[in-house]
Amino acid sequence: MIDRDGALVVTLTDGSTKSLGLVVGTKGDPGRDGTNGRDGVGHDDVDERVEDGGRVLVREYKLAGQVVKTFRHTLATTIYRGVFRDGKSYEAGDAVTWAGHMWVATASTDLKPGAGEDAAKAWTMAVRRGDQGKTGNIGPAGPQGPRGGQGATGRSY
Repeated sequence: MIDRDGALVVTLTDGSTKSLGLVVGTKGDPGRDGTNGRDGVGHDDVDERVEDGGRVLVREYKLAGQVVKTFRHTLATTIYRGVFRDGKSYEAGDAVTWAGHMWVATASTDLKPGAGEDAAKAWTMAVRRGDQGKTGNIGPAGPQGPRGGQGATGRSY
């Protein structure tokens, strides 16, 4: 139990009691102006969207319909960006196809995968192109097609 002075008092198995000390403090000073605080942020006050093909999560907090704070979270995920294109910049985690292989960028780069020492620092080959398969057996001849129409008369010499 808690006594009138705010101390926790326990009853031991032999029936005796022991005070463990103060657990309830005195009442604090009243608030500055005594008015209610502002309403908190609810589910309707937060918008989320994904940008950059799934790389960036954007979270906006609103108060009275106006955006008051925006957070942009870069996600650590691999996103396939298609065949490598010269002049395009790629971010860490972007995956491209080039020269039959799939490459993943390990840093921001506009270098072509597999093109020298600097490119080797920016790209990691994730999937190597497979070997050319064996030539298959020649199949049996198909059925003869229908007879064609009469051709045009040839030139006379």
